[in-house]
Order: sequence, then C-alpha cells, then structure tokens
Amino acid sequence: MALDLRPLALGELLDRAFTLYRRHFRLFVGLMAIPSLFMLVLTVASELVQALARNDPEALAAADPVAMIKLFAVGSVAVLVIFSAYLVAYMATLGATTVAVSELYSGREATIGSAYSRLRGQVGRLTWLLVLIGVRLLGIFALGMVLVFMISAGFAFAVGGTAGAAITGIGVVLGMFGIMLGCFVFALRYAVSVPALVLENVTASEAIRRSIALTRGSLGRAAVLAVFASVIAYAALFFLQGPFLIGVVMAGPGTSTATLFSLAGAVAGTIGNAVTGPIMIVAMAVYYYDIRIRKEGLDLQLMVASLDQQQIAPAAAV
Repeated sequence: MALDLRPLALGELLDRAFTLYRRHFRLFVGLMAIPSLFMLVLTVASELVQALARNDPEALAAADPVAMIKLFAVGSVAVLVIFSAYLVAYMATLGATTVAVSELYSGREATIGSAYSRLRGQVGRLTWLLVLIGVRLLGIFALGMVLVFMISAGFAFAVGGTAGAAITGIGVVLGMFGIMLGCFVFALRYAVSVPALVLENVTASEAIRRSIALTRGSLGRAAVLAVFASVIAYAALFFLQGPFLIGVVMAGPGTSTATLFSLAGAVAGTIGNAVTGPIMIVAMAVYYYDIRIRKEGLDLQLMVASLDQQQIAPAAAV
C-alpha cells in the first residue's frame, strides 16, 4: 500500500522514518550488510596486526627491515583497495536504500535485488558525489583550523607568558569544536543530495545544487533527523561493543583473551552498523519527499500522473 503523501510535522517525520525501517527491517539491514562486510575485513585485520605487535614485539624487532618495509607497502595497498571498495559499496547502498524507500512510498514491493538493479550507471556518480562533498567539508575544516591557529597565536604573542599559552590552548580547543559544528551545519545542506541524484537522475554537481536549494530554510528538521539517527546508532554500538571493551580491560593488554574480546567486539560493531546504519539513510529519503511536497507540490504531481495513467489504461484496452 502506498504511503500517504502530505506535509509531515517533525514528530510525524521521525515516526514515519522509524516505522518504515522497523516494518522493512530485513530489507534495509540486508542492503547495509554489503559495505559492512568490507569494514569487518578492515577491522579484523587491524585487530590481528595490533595483537601481533603486542604479543610478540621481539619477533618484530628481529625481523628483516627490508622485508618489513615490503610487507608494510603491500599491507597499505591492500588496506587502500579494501577501503576504496568499502566507500564505493557504501555509496551504492545509500542509493539502493533510497530506491527502496521510493518503491515503498509508491506502494510497490522492494527487494535487495530490485533496489540495486535500479542503480545501473549511477554508482560512479554516487562515488563522485562523495568525493565532491568530502573535498568541500575537508577544505572548510582545514581553512577554519588555519584561521583558529593564526588567531590563537596572535593572542598568545600579544599577551605573552603562561597566560598567552593558556589562551592559545583554550582558543584552539574551542575553535576546533566551533569548526566541527560549522562543518556539521554545512553538511546538512547536502542531506538530500543522494535522493536527488538517484531519483531525479542528475549529475553529482547538480544533485549538490538541488540539495542546497531544497534544504534552504529547513536545516533544523534535517539536524533533528541526523541527531536522532546518530543517537540510535551510537547507543546500539555502546551496548553491543561495550561488554567486549570491558572484557579487554579486565583480561589485560597483550593477552590472548583480550585479542579474542577485541575480535568479538569488531564483529559486534559490524553487526551494529548493519542494523542501525540504514536509519539515517531512510530518514533522509523521507525528508526528501517531505520537503518536495512542501516546496514543489510533489503529492499533487504524483496524483495527476496517477490519474493520467488510469485514463490511458482503459483507452489502450479499447
């Protein structure tokens, strides 16, 4: 059954996102499982390398330096390849989850296979979208940090002594928090860039401009959705990984028991990411529909299109 298309209050927006996620839990977790497997490989490999370094430092110290450099180079390339594959898989999952929400909004059945099949020719654009957004946010953060260090250094030079050093430290910390908050607010402008790219079939640059236009004047709702999804995700990770972290501390570093606890925690964290990761994506897809209904009358457009199809069908039958 198709969902009713109407402007939603903030509480209704949260409720619809979580209801969609809960009713189609297996679908969304199945979609998120693919990138989670790549992250599991990276996490387990990292835990094993750290365990080797902790448990047998003498063997590492006695190893051939040339062989270690070669091993490090091969490992770095492998990590880079797996991490790149993870990013591509994650962006594909963002698109597929958005497609699944769109199918459910239209009253059609959504499956993992049908969601991914709709992404043909779009995975490259989704990956490029990630690059464009990442470059923008990193640029803002880097520029902000340069300004913070310059201003803090200026105050320290003007005041001098211990007080100047204290001002510099406090200024850097406060400035970093301010920049992070600014990056978060700036990132909200891109909240519906993935739905715009996938559902409107536009380029990555056009999707960014489209998202900025749609979210203008509505960033507060996007922020609430983002915080809501993040709280659920971090709470789940805390409950899933927390007991294993406690086990590592109790077992003591460098023990085989601690290594087993670390590996189990990595698996638990991957499961938690697969379970809670789709909530943010579903919420932003619902948010995309809501702002298009509010600003562009999408509900009326779809209603007219449905009536046109109903009129064409009897005529075709005659």
